[in-house]
Amino acid sequence: MAKIKEKLVIVSYHNTTPFMAGLNDEKYQDLFDIVLATPSNCARLYQEGAADLALVPVGALPDLQAYEVITDYCIGSDGKVYTVAMFSNQPIEQCSHIYLDMDSLTSVKLSRILLEEHLHLDLTEISGIPQGKKVEENAAYLMIGDKVFENEADFIYKYDLGELWKEMTGLPFAFAVWIRRIGTNEHVEPVLNEIFKQGLALCQNDADTFAWEKMTLKEYLTNYISFDFNAEKRKAKELFLSKLAAMELIS
Repeated sequence: MAKIKEKLVIVSYHNTTPFMAGLNDEKYQDLFDIVLATPSNCARLYQEGAADLALVPVGALPDLQAYEVITDYCIGSDGKVYTVAMFSNQPIEQCSHIYLDMDSLTSVKLSRILLEEHLHLDLTEISGIPQGKKVEENAAYLMIGDKVFENEADFIYKYDLGELWKEMTGLPFAFAVWIRRIGTNEHVEPVLNEIFKQGLALCQNDADTFAWEKMTLKEYLTNYISFDFNAEKRKAKELFLSKLAAMELIS
């Protein structure tokens, strides 16, 4: 009888390319049944029991139950992250409202913290980004992931959330971390560490196979995304969660 694969939920953005490179290696293909989703849906699928292993937004952690944060890896940044940013066509302090990309509640909550504590602004929030509409001059737009590459040319001003967080706290940031459901997969962490280490090495050594107008995928993964879940990022995670609690941004 064939071994049943463990269900694993992972974000379907380019910033998870090293994780996917490791998971798709023929040595590990029989271990996991991979489900791709947006960051917010990764958390939802885990919560609904669709998988016991998941890459979830840090901002979703207070809403989850019976989990343990695992592995030495995350999706993070140490300064500019490039693909989590607020955009506008006038200085953001002149904007009256902001459209929020709801694919990542972590980014939504981080933008609220930065607007209030760092930029000292109070913009009216509108959930969701309008589709097929002309960019509004008095609006800001929070966008994440691949949508940034697709739309950034439409804007004059860009406010990188990873950079703003670093300015405010002096710390890097962890946008998403790996979790497992307590009581399951007790021995999976070293296996995933091995897989992700190999995936990162593959991405560092391979030639670029994809490029945007401003950079290649390899440059993006090397210069903007920071994958090691080190002590500073763990400290940033706790600080971020404490700010969410203080601002009552935990649902």
